[in-house]
Order: sequence, then structure tokens, then C-alpha cells
Amino acid sequence: MAPLFPAIIVNSAAPADGQRRVYQMSQYLCASNIAHYVLWADQLGVAGWSDQTLPEAPLRPPTALVPHQVAALAQAIQKRHLPLLVDVSNLDPAGAEEIAARCTHALLSATDSPTDQPWLELSRLHGLVLLRDSKKDGFGRGEALPENPHPTLKFQEEYLENYSINASADYYYKQLVQLCQYSAEECYRAHVTRTAIDLVLHLERAIYPLPAHPNGTWSATELPQLLQSLPSGEALAIYGRAPNWLYAALASFSAPAPCMIFDACYGWVAPLPLHQSSNPTSGPLAGQWLHHTKEYKRLRLATDHIPPSALAGQSIPNAPAGEGLILDGQLPAWLWVALVRAYQPSAAWLAIHRHETDDAIIVYTTNQERYRVGTTIRNA
Repeated sequence: MAPLFPAIIVNSAAPADGQRRVYQMSQYLCASNIAHYVLWADQLGVAGWSDQTLPEAPLRPPTALVPHQVAALAQAIQKRHLPLLVDVSNLDPAGAEEIAARCTHALLSATDSPTDQPWLELSRLHGLVLLRDSKKDGFGRGEALPENPHPTLKFQEEYLENYSINASADYYYKQLVQLCQYSAEECYRAHVTRTAIDLVLHLERAIYPLPAHPNGTWSATELPQLLQSLPSGEALAIYGRAPNWLYAALASFSAPAPCMIFDACYGWVAPLPLHQSSNPTSGPLAGQWLHHTKEYKRLRLATDHIPPSALAGQSIPNAPAGEGLILDGQLPAWLWVALVRAYQPSAAWLAIHRHETDDAIIVYTTNQERYRVGTTIRNA
């Protein structure tokens, strides 16, 4: 499906401006009911943007990705199943040619910006359509790269300085909508035909007796009611934006039946099984033990741009049997499915850590009286 969807590189002289620009573009697409995905890349990982507020994480200086990270990001872009915004504001363009080669458009600031020159050269080399956001060229006039005959969009810098979108900038965002013209309903209908599982749960739609969650925002208190409405131990396909703890809870609830989850880059993913080991595989799934009490331990993992196929042969750290385990990390949804399935047989209960509130949501338990699913563990 990749040829159908644009992949837009977004760069800015300051990473904070790039984040703001991508956030505003994403929110306008959401308001227009345009299904899309956001990737941002640096040495600490690649992730999809599903938050409804601008991240407050401290900004990091540009970093160079190692070759296998670049290859993984390029593969994710190439296999996209939705329109993509690729935030490269925190990425050193050196060695990023493979990323540019997989994209279709580039949104850059003024061409005389030193930070944009390498991306401008990469865009020219690979024939990307240039989307300009310079104040210098006048209102409403865009310019394309000499090698590219396609029309371009024109974004005015002054309208990107705030999160709100005013009437003047609205014209240009409507052009962005035309570029990413596939509606969420069209995408869902196309995607749902590509899984053989009968029970497909769209987490942004109403699931009786719960209302729709169009922004993917769920409360942990809704989790018990959701699970009670579903048949346990039945094959499940999960679609749509939602908190990571909800993906994990559904993966646990449907075990041992197959569980697939839709990923905007890889399509439907049925994660390969992971195995606990006292000597786990070195690399992204080696993990780091951060905190422990008499009742639980907390394990942090990172993906290091790992694609689903790379799970083959991977092992994860042993967790003490019969104890609680809190899983932590910025991980793709499909990896939460694999981790929960791997730790569920031995854990007394499992919870997923939330960075924004520094707590954890219980997603699986063997003792509903003491550790109920949906319970929040404070200061975890």
C-alpha cells in the first residue's frame, strides 16, 4: 500500500520548532478526519505520535544514526500503510540518504538555513516535492525544486509559531489535507480486509457499552468494563490509536489465542514469541532493572529501531515467578503485545508504566481482590 500514501520529511533549524510544526500539521489532519502517522527519529528510537498534547520531553542535540537504525527507519517508511509525517529535526542528515529516498515530500524552512541545506540537497537528489514555509517569498507563492514539476505547498512561518490555526493559514493546511486525502474510514475499510481474524476491535469507535474514543484517549477505569464486554481467549485483531496499556491488556485478555495489531508502518503484525532467559540477548531487548520492592520489579526496555521481524531469536530478562512486574519503555504497540504474552505465564500481575504521570496501569493479574485490572499504581 506504500505507493498510495505520501511520506513527508519535516525539518526545522530548531528541534522545538520542528516538533511544533509537526504537532500542528498532525492536529489539523486529525480535525479533518485524515488518518495518518508520525515518526520522529533520533538515536534513542523511532516512535509514533498518538498524544493529544505537545510532548514536554527535553530536547536532544542532533544525532547520527548507526547503519542498522537508518535501515530500520527506511524500512518503516517504505512499508507505510498510512500517510506519514517524518520529523527529522533532531536527526543529523549525514548518512540519512536512505531515509530521504523512501519519502515523497519535504517541508523545510528557508533555503538559506544551514540546517536545511543537506536536506534540500537530499530532496533534490531523490526528486522530493518541496513544501516551503519561508516568509521571504511572499504570501501564497510556492516554488518547486528545478528537477520536480509538481506544485508545492506554501507554509507561512508566522502561522506556525502558535498551536492554534488561524484563517489565513487554513488555506495551506487544506492543501495538506488534499495531499493526505485518504479518510480514516477509507483506510480502515482497506486495512480490515487484510486480516483473517474475525473479531476486529477498533479502539477509536464505540464498543458497547462504552462510547467512542475518537482521539484514542482512554481512562484506566474503563478497562474492566471493556474486557467484560469481550469473549476471553478468542483471537483478536486490534486497530486504532489508544494508550499502550490498553494494547497490553487486550493482548493478555485474548491469550493464548492469536493477537494481531495494526501498525501504520508494517500493517497487521502478529509478534513472534519471546522467551525469558537468565542471559538475555544483548541489544534492544536486554532491558534495565530500574526499581523493585517486595511486591514488584520494574523493567525498562528500548526498541533501538527494531522491526517486528527482528524479534526472531531474541530473548528477554528473566522475571521472578510469582511477583508483580511493571514494564517501562517507549515501545511500539506490537512489542507490548509480545512482552505481555511472554511474561504473563510467570507473573503475579503485570502493569505498564506511564511516563507522563509516573504511575502504572495493571493489565493482567492472578489476584483480582488485591490487584485489579485497571488499577493505577502511584509513583511506580
